[in-house]
Amino acid sequence: MFRKVTELKRLAICLCDMICVCLSWLIVICLPFNDLSSNSLVVLTLVHIAVFYLSNVSKHLFRRGYLEEMKAVFIYNLQFMFAILVFMFYTGTAFNISRRGMVYFLLINMGLVYAAHIVLKMFGKRIYPRLQHSKKVYLVTTRHRVEKVLQRMEESGAWGGSVTAIALYDDKDRTIKEVHGIPVVANKEDYLTYPCYKPVDEVFINLPSQYRLNMEMVVSQLELMGVPVSINFNAFEMDFDCEKKVNNLAGFSVLTFSSNCYSLSSIVMKRCIDIVGALFGLLITGLVGIILVPLIKIESKGPAIFAQKRVGKNGRVFKFYKFRSMYQDAEARKAELMAQNEMNGLMFKMENDPRITKVGRFIRKTSLDELPQFYNVLIGDMSLVGTRPPTVDEFLHYEAYQKRRLSAKPGITGMWQVSGRSNIKDFNEVVKLDLKYIDNWSLWLDFKILFKTVGVCLFGFGAS
Repeated sequence: MFRKVTELKRLAICLCDMICVCLSWLIVICLPFNDLSSNSLVVLTLVHIAVFYLSNVSKHLFRRGYLEEMKAVFIYNLQFMFAILVFMFYTGTAFNISRRGMVYFLLINMGLVYAAHIVLKMFGKRIYPRLQHSKKVYLVTTRHRVEKVLQRMEESGAWGGSVTAIALYDDKDRTIKEVHGIPVVANKEDYLTYPCYKPVDEVFINLPSQYRLNMEMVVSQLELMGVPVSINFNAFEMDFDCEKKVNNLAGFSVLTFSSNCYSLSSIVMKRCIDIVGALFGLLITGLVGIILVPLIKIESKGPAIFAQKRVGKNGRVFKFYKFRSMYQDAEARKAELMAQNEMNGLMFKMENDPRITKVGRFIRKTSLDELPQFYNVLIGDMSLVGTRPPTVDEFLHYEAYQKRRLSAKPGITGMWQVSGRSNIKDFNEVVKLDLKYIDNWSLWLDFKILFKTVGVCLFGFGAS
């Protein structure tokens, strides 16, 4: 039942935002030189529905503050823009919006959606408490847990119900009559009797793992009454710093433990951004390459593009590309220079590395040597933003906690690159920054790192 309420709220928000899209389109076509085609409203509406359900714009809408709401609406409209660009790329001339028309539409739509969400929040504060109070939830728990469970349910204002009765499973003598004004009506002996003769919309069972319930009997009996039942996964309450998520694995219902459980919509949107960014980046790579390739080959013999095996997500080995910044025998000379390594740990770094060519020093300082990696991004080996891929030799010497930095797809740029990488001399500091990125990842964080990367490339701060 909770899920139905959530889906209905999401549908209402989607329809509200769809009205904003239609109004934005109507305003733009009334402007001079709007350049919007006649079929654009249908396309924009369909793209909106797809982006809305793939994004998290509706999540926690009624709990976000005004600034948080502005941030969420801004990110949603950026996702909307990228989705339109991808659609235009694949449809060619069948659908087209000019840059001016796109800017007009997105700015107007951003303002309307933000205003609509504020109105929805104001309306929700008035009407939602009544709807929430109307759903009666029967809580089955223990004396030790009841306070924490009620507090958590109260703090989570959007869960969609009101606890109207409690069964304390371990209260044999029925000594407790009420908790925070909510009547205690049953214990282990008769907790399944209460829903038979009292109004209950949903039963929530939250018990420690030592209480071995006959789940099949409990669920079937409540199902006979037509009462939905939600059971907390207390059998898996282990003290791990990880997330738990119910999944389907080859037809088996499983509980997955992961350091981070990212939403599918965010992952899909990140990939769309990668594709658009990679196509744009490869265009720049081609233009820059016209000048760089001859310069690299004139100074030292060998190919202008350097290819090397690197380790990517979860240990996958892939071919990594850069504009060559070193002499061709650089890898062979690395062993004799290891004594001068300035990094502590599993990375090699030397300020005045004799293997680097004159052109190489320039392209490293300006990060132009990284441009061919846009091809790695396009084919899916890398992302625009991520962790730095190690060499195979470095990876083979990793400890377990260091390998977790490869739980994300490697990136052209990342938190380490924009945190003054020239000043970092300890590999463990690199690992900490990578894990900080993985643990706090969001599309918004990716955009922040991309903007900082532009500053690093233009002003040379933190480059090496």
